[in-house]
Formats: sequence, structure tokens, C-alpha cells
Amino acid sequence: MVAHGALDTAEVYPAVLGVSVAGLPRCAATLIDASLALVPASCLLAAPNVTLSTTQQEACLRGECGDALAPPPSILLLGGFDRRSAPIVGRVKRVASRFAAWWAMGDACSPALCGEGWDLALLEVDQSCVHGAVPCVPPAAIALHAPAIGDEVHVVGFGHAPNFDDRAEWHLRLAPDGGGVRRAAAARVANVLSGQVVELAPAPGRETLLCAGDLGAAALGRTAPAANASAAADGGGGGWRLVS
Repeated sequence: MVAHGALDTAEVYPAVLGVSVAGLPRCAATLIDASLALVPASCLLAAPNVTLSTTQQEACLRGECGDALAPPPSILLLGGFDRRSAPIVGRVKRVASRFAAWWAMGDACSPALCGEGWDLALLEVDQSCVHGAVPCVPPAAIALHAPAIGDEVHVVGFGHAPNFDDRAEWHLRLAPDGGGVRRAAAARVANVLSGQVVELAPAPGRETLLCAGDLGAAALGRTAPAANASAAADGGGGGWRLVS
């Protein structure tokens, strides 16, 4: 969970969804269209704690990860701020990935060959609202311009929150690590290292920003100033844009 983050009980960041694979929580994804979501490809590995075979690594470099990734029907998107009891708001129909990360592919890749690498997957989603089960999730807009140093963002994720207030949040019955619920914290762009890598800094007075379990956390910026809480929660148009 985002370190020192505030609980998103008001559903200000509805486009940031929990991801489960084969029934187990994995990471976060961001809905960017009614039927598309972005997620780290490494979140979808069929065996996340097992090194990919050389054959699988080479296939991923060709954009054909195949059985290295979990089958789409096993991937679910969970809405709401509490991932543990969240409704299924989307089922994944297809996955397109670009996974060329030297840190995961030592046999087929290297920093010299793959550079910074890629760890990205685009999910084609069948939203549950189409079938009348739950309300539709409003997507976040995609930033049309590269971030700049000093830009203010909100970082949103579901990872651990070791300093959470267990008295104020006793009713949630969280695990000792405070994980499983969506939190957000203010941050700013400290450096733009490349077209792929952005360095974020926490708000003044806070030493850390992300924690264990924050794979897929989104950095969101305002699309326009929001006049009130309902405008802040509407996702696109007057809501949020995905910066990183």
C-alpha cells in the first residue's frame, strides 16, 4: 500500500483496480478505457516465483509470452477500495504484453540488449456492468504530454501500509501489514530519467512513497481542477489522467 496513504473510502480513484490471478491478489491495474486496462506484465506471470525458461524468455522478447503469463480467464479486476471483499468489475478476455525486462530474463536479455526494458500488459476487459451486475467503472484519461519535474501527482495502490492507524481502521480488520485496501498519497515528479522512467518524491516530511505489494500502483494527475468531491471522483473529464 502507498506509504502514509489515505484510505480511498470516498472512491476518488475508481479507475485503479485490484487484480487477482487464479483467485489470489497480485497487483493493481488502471482502467484507461471502458474495455482496456494497463498492468505490469510481471503481475500476470503464471508462476511468479519461478524463473522463466530460456524458451519463455525468448518468446516474451518476441511479444509472444504465451504460457509464461496466466490465461486471461483466470484474471479478474476488482473494484472498490477494499480488494478483499470487492466485486468483480471486469473479466479479462485477451492480453497483449511487452515484457522485455533484463532483471527477469537473464538468459535472453541484458541491459545492453534490452536497455531499461519493458514490463507492461494491455488487458481487454469485459466490464461486469455490461451485463447489469454492477455499475460501470469510469476510466482514467491517458496523459497526452510527458510529465515534467515538479508536477504534482497522487500515487494510488493496494500494497502494505506498515504505519496504518489500526485504531481508526479497526472495523476493516486488516492484516498486520495493513494491505489489501486502496490508499493514495500526494507526490511530485522529482526527475524524468527517460521516456519510460519517472522518479517520484513523497510529500515533504515523508521519507517513503511505495511499499511492498504496490506493483501496478498508478501515478495520477488532475485533468482539470475539480470544483467538488463529486467532480474529483468522476474518473475522466475533470477527474484523473494516468501519468505513470
